[in-house]
Order: sequence, then C-alpha cells, then structure tokens
Amino acid sequence: MSLLHFGLELLKRYPTLFVGNLLLSLLLMVIDAMTLVSIAPIVTLLTKSSGQDSMSPISASIIDALGADQSIEVFLSVFVILTILNSVLLITINYFTLRAQFIVRGDMMLKTAERIFLTSTNFVNQQRQGDFINTLTQEVARVADAFTALTRMMAPASQAVVLLSVPFYISWQVTCTSILAAFVLMVPLRIARKRGYLLGQRHTQNSNRFTTVLQESLGNIRLVSGFSKEQSTLERLTQAFNNVRDGSVKMQLLQSLVHSAYAPIGIIVVFITFLVSRHFGVELAEIAVILYAFNRLMGCFANLNQSKIQLITMYPSFEQVTKIHADAKAARLRFGNHPFKGLKNQIRFDRVSFFYDENGPALKEISVTIPVGSMVALVGISGSGKSTLADTLLGLQQPSEGRILIDDVPMNDLDINSYKARLGYVPQQTSLFHDTIRANIAWANEAASEEDIRAACRMANAETFIESLPDGFETIVGDRGVRLSGGQMQRIALARAFVRSPSILILDEATSALDSESEVAIQSAIESIAGKTTMLIIAHRLSTISRADNIIVLDAGRIVEQGDFKTLMTKGGTFARLVKLQQL
Repeated sequence: MSLLHFGLELLKRYPTLFVGNLLLSLLLMVIDAMTLVSIAPIVTLLTKSSGQDSMSPISASIIDALGADQSIEVFLSVFVILTILNSVLLITINYFTLRAQFIVRGDMMLKTAERIFLTSTNFVNQQRQGDFINTLTQEVARVADAFTALTRMMAPASQAVVLLSVPFYISWQVTCTSILAAFVLMVPLRIARKRGYLLGQRHTQNSNRFTTVLQESLGNIRLVSGFSKEQSTLERLTQAFNNVRDGSVKMQLLQSLVHSAYAPIGIIVVFITFLVSRHFGVELAEIAVILYAFNRLMGCFANLNQSKIQLITMYPSFEQVTKIHADAKAARLRFGNHPFKGLKNQIRFDRVSFFYDENGPALKEISVTIPVGSMVALVGISGSGKSTLADTLLGLQQPSEGRILIDDVPMNDLDINSYKARLGYVPQQTSLFHDTIRANIAWANEAASEEDIRAACRMANAETFIESLPDGFETIVGDRGVRLSGGQMQRIALARAFVRSPSILILDEATSALDSESEVAIQSAIESIAGKTTMLIIAHRLSTISRADNIIVLDAGRIVEQGDFKTLMTKGGTFARLVKLQQL
C-alpha cells in the first residue's frame, strides 16, 4: 500500500475532518507568507542598507494601506503579531487534530466491532480471539494515530509551499542550489522509510501474539494453577511482552533518529544558502528572508518526514483492520425484512445440510418438523451435529443447502432482529456479566419490570436461592458468574431466557454439568413451560428428556432415529444403547 493510497482511503472515509484541517492549513500558509515578507523591511531599517530589495516595498505598501508609519517599531510589531498568530493557529490545528483522532478511533473501533458481531459464528470461531481484541484496542488506535500523522502533514506541507515560493521569488538560483543540497543530504533517510514498514508489520504481529497469550492465560487461570504452570505461563507472557517492547522501541527510535537528523542537515543547508546568496549578490535583507525561510523549512521537512515514517509503520495496522472488515463482511449472514411476531404453526427443516469446510458435512439432508408448543430433543455423540442444527435455528449459521421454514416463511426472508427478539437461549457454557443478578436477568429484556424478573426467576426455580443470598437480587455474581455455583448460574441463565417470554426456547445441554438437585430444579422449570413454548433441547443426560414429544437421534450429521422416549427404548436402537451406557 502506497502513502498516496493510504491517504486517499482515509480521505474517502473522513472527508469533513480532512477539509477542516485543510482550511486551517491554508490560513496558516497565508500567515507564514505575511511573516516572511515582514522580515525584509526590519533588516533594511536596522542595517540602513542602501540596496533596494524586492520584499520591503510589499511590506511598505501593506503598512501604507493600514495608515501606519513605516517605522522600525511598526514593522517589528507586525512581525511579533504574525508570529503569535502563527503559534495560536498551530495550537488550534493541534486541538482539532486530536479531536479528529478520537473521532476516527471511535468510528473504526465501533465499525470493526459491528462487523464482528454481525458476521457468522463460524468465521469468528476460526479466528484467534486475541487478534480481535488487539485489533479493537491497539490497531484501531494506531490507525487513528496514522490519521493524526496524515492531517498533521497538511500544516507543514502548506508552510513548505510558502517557505519555498518566497525564496524562489527572490532568487531561483539560490533556492534550487539549496534544495539540491538538502536532497543529497537527506538521501540516507530514505532507508529509514523502507525499514519502517517492516518494523510496523512485526509490531502488529507481536501485539496480536501478546494479546492472545494474555487472554488465554487469564481465561485459563484455574487450569494454570491446577497444573502448577504459573512460572512457565509468566515466562511465555514475558517473552510475548518483550517482543512488543523491542519492536515498539525500535520504531520510536527510528522516528527519533529521523527527526534528530534534520538539525545538523538544516545547519549545513542554511550555511550553503548563505554562501550561495553572497555569491549571487543577493541583498542582505533578502538573504535574511531566505535564511529564515530555509531554517523554518528544515523544521517542516523534519515534521513531514517524521509523520511519513509514522504512517509507514502504521500501514500494517490499517491493513489488519481493513482485512477483518472485508473478511467479516464476506462471511456476514444475509436475512430479509419479513417481520416475525411469534410462532403460530410449526418450524420445518427441509433437507438442511451444512458444511464447515471441505472435510465433509456437519449436517446432511435434515428434514424434521417441530409443531408449535412441542418439546423436541436432539441427542447423539459429540460431533454428531446437535449444536450446528441448533445454531441454524438461532440464526448464527445459515444452511449450506436446504431451507428452514418458520410458519412456511423461509428463515432467510425473516427480519432477523424481530426473530431473535422472540427467542430464548441457554448455552452449554453459562456466562454471566460481572454485575448484579437483577442486571444479568434484565439484560435479556430491558423493558422487563420487577415483577417480570421475579416471575421469570420463579419459573426457573431460582427465586428462593436468590432471596437467601445476603444481597438478594443485588448480589454481584463476579466475572462470568464465578461467585455462584454451576446450578445457580444455570438457573439464572434460564430466568434470563424466560424473562423474554420467548416464542421459541433453545437449551444447549442445560443440565450436563450439574448435580442431581440442580438438575431436578431445572428439569422442573423446563416442564413448567412445556406446551406454552416451543422448545428445542440438546440433551446430554438422556433421563431429562423422558417427556419430550420427539427425540431426534443424530449421527455424523444425519438423523438415524426419531420418536418419543418409550418408542425409541422399545425399538432398541442407537438411542436405547446410549441410555443403557449412561445407566452403567
């Protein structure tokens, strides 16, 4: 990606911010031109030079137009005022640039998060979560810094135009000679720009790695402690951080070296400019203007080159953000706008197949009907396709082949937001937010009243144990519900699903890891809404689905048996064998 392409891409995304900075930079350019012109008459009056330079008459005409005297005091006052205006305008530009930086950062972060939230779960599951977190925190911040660096190039670039045009007007020979000398002296700095991209690319990779290691270490802290792997985990984390540190230091050192190199280069160029000016017989006042211009110009070039190095080192961050945008967009599920107001008749899977990759189908020609108000269970060994089938009904995946019909309307035609608003879902791995019990339940339905929350808890057999807690509904559950038992967490998760008054309830192995008492409580809660809500239950403990209207047995993505509990046990097939294995 070239600097021009990068700049045009950011300009296309944020035109208003660019235009605002451009207008301020143009105003700065005008003030710089006036400042340069005001120097000549000061030098002429101070040295009592007999020569007639080309700049003093311009300043004199402006002073005359203002009705002021052409005295040294007036010219000095004008110079001081213009210098102050220049500084004030630079501060103003810096303020708006910083504001724009956070506007860009917030916009990039939220748009990236939106793309991730709206894409398919299959795409998300295939990525390292640490890459997502690093992109949303570090890389979008670096893109915002790149935008800042780009906008900050406008002011010195506009200043450079003026600082070059005035010397050209005075003596093109002197100006061309000085520019050639500066170009030759700055050739070694081009190597730094090539090195910058490689350092930026490595920094992005190291940041991804560090965030992934940090997330995995904290997410598996019980496992780390249980296996006494604290020291090796800390060493792994330290190594990942050291890689980030070393890369960051190298990038910042490179930028510092480039910026510092301009001081000696500037002195040499100014010295050459002075000698060449004397050679061509340039007036002393004009020499002062040229030297002032080139002294300022080297500062502009230093800022421009430093900003360019920053941009180059930040290319990889922008590339990673845009790649995630593009990949997530390509994997996004497409739905229609048909409103869903609740299930009236039935759900029908019509020859549904699903492929994660080329290794074979996760589901193969599934055809089944779920009448409204019925309880349907999915059973089978791990990898048989149970969760994939539930994910398609949840709208987290779309069939590779076949259709899912909701009251004879293809699910792909539904308004997915209105559809999901009528779903209740209890995942296998219950996760709660670090908040109160009340807030965790109300999260699923922000319009729920206090009575709605309590009614949902009663249905989930959770109200009694919640009220027995010291803080009741105001109890903080801890990170992912760590302060509660597994059964308590699962009943709160069930209440969270019930508070939506769902038309369709999907339970993913809701009792698989619970003690017998908790299992009975949740089984009782499920049975209390049987017939009122259409339920799809992924069951691990087969004894909990004895009252299911239909039990679908999956194997390698295919339906091998279906029927009620008694029928399947009498048949003596796969289901009966699974039940007997659990009894053993």
